[in-house]
Amino acid sequence: IHYPGITTAEKVVAKALKDSRKGRALSICTAYAKFLHVYGKLMPQKVVMKQWLKVTGVLGSADFQLIKNQMSNIESIDISGTSVTEIPNRTFSNKSNLKLVRLPEDVTIIRYDAFNSCEILESVTFGNQSVTAGKIKFPVTLRYIEYSAFLSCKLLTHIDFSACTNLEYIGSSAFENLPNLKELLLPSIGNIRFDWN
Repeated sequence: IHYPGITTAEKVVAKALKDSRKGRALSICTAYAKFLHVYGKLMPQKVVMKQWLKVTGVLGSADFQLIKNQMSNIESIDISGTSVTEIPNRTFSNKSNLKLVRLPEDVTIIRYDAFNSCEILESVTFGNQSVTAGKIKFPVTLRYIEYSAFLSCKLLTHIDFSACTNLEYIGSSAFENLPNLKELLLPSIGNIRFDWN
């Protein structure tokens, strides 16, 4: 997990040892960390938790459960630096503040209700794609989108599957209740099974 203002372990240990010699029970390295420490004490937790999250490396099922169950106020998440290929069911559903999501470029499956009712979701990108408000351009690796995956993501305007030559399945209600949808692009080749009502 990447935090802004992060510093090396060596600097943290050096600061802790220096503060310990001065008789201090608590040591906070870097001005940014000190600011967050004070900010966290003064502001209500609900305000403090409206943050962004960037994860790199390994992201397992316990991590997705943490995101799903404990991060209700998250506004932005970037997991593009992970090896994730599957977005589990309901991971981001009902995140009322979620606006921006960056996923790995190798995603193959988006499970049911993954983004269901993220009503102010403005952008989902894969890998190093640039952010365009309202647009999702799915990667060539995508094979399945299960039912209700993007149901009621009301700010989405453009859905682009044109690169998804391996796309096999789009579940029912996957893109239902998108009142601002203007464009849906499908791949020119392939054999997609739609399970739409």
